[in-house]
Amino acid sequence: MKNNIALFSIVVLVSCSGNQATKHAHRDDAHIKTSIEDKQFNEVGDSLLVAYDFPEKWYNGVFDEGHAMSKNDSVIQQKFDKLDFFDKINGKKKLGNNAGKEYLETKKNVKIDSIIEFDSSKIGHNKLVYIKSYKTFLDTTYDFPPTERSVDILFYHNNKFQKKANVYKEINYPFSVDIKLGYLNKNGILTTKKFEIDEESINYIGTKTEDLNKFLKQ
Repeated sequence: MKNNIALFSIVVLVSCSGNQATKHAHRDDAHIKTSIEDKQFNEVGDSLLVAYDFPEKWYNGVFDEGHAMSKNDSVIQQKFDKLDFFDKINGKKKLGNNAGKEYLETKKNVKIDSIIEFDSSKIGHNKLVYIKSYKTFLDTTYDFPPTERSVDILFYHNNKFQKKANVYKEINYPFSVDIKLGYLNKNGILTTKKFEIDEESINYIGTKTEDLNKFLKQ
C-alpha cells in the first residue's frame, strides 16, 4: 500500500511539473509573439513615395540639345530628387569591406567599397541591421566601371543571419542609371518604385509592395 501511495505521489508530481512546464512554454511563446506584435520597424525613406503617382516618362533637361524640360517636368523632377534619401543617411559604424559579403550576394566581378551600419533594432528574438553600401562592378566592357549604392536591412534570428531586404538601389552606368527608391513604414510594409534614367529622360517602371514581417521568426 505504501509503495502504491508513493508511486501515485510521484505520478502526480511529474504531471504537475509537466503542466507547469507547458504553461511556462505557452507563456514564453505568448510573450515572444506579443513582443513581435508590439515592436515596430524603424522607418527608412520618405513616406511621400507611397502617395505620389509618377508619369510613365518625363524629361530631365540634362543636355541643352535634348528635349526641352517643361514646367511640369521640373516639378516632377524636384519631387523625385526629394525622395532620393541615400545621401541623407548618416552612418554610425563603418564595417570592414569583407563583412557582409555573403549578405550582399556579391559576385566575383563586384567589389564592395564600403559598408556602413546606420541603424539597428530588435523585435522579439530578431535583430535588424540597417546598412548602406557602395560597390563597383569590375566589368571591362565599359570604359568606366559601373557603381552601385544600396540600402539593405539584414534580418537575424538568435544572432544567425536569415534574410536581406533591399530598400534602395542605384546603379550608375556610363550613360544611364537604374534606381529603386523605397519607403519602409513602422508596420514593416516596404514600398519600392523603379526608374530608368537616360541622357534626356526618366522612365517610371513600376511599384512593388512587400510585407517584411514575413522575415520575422518567433
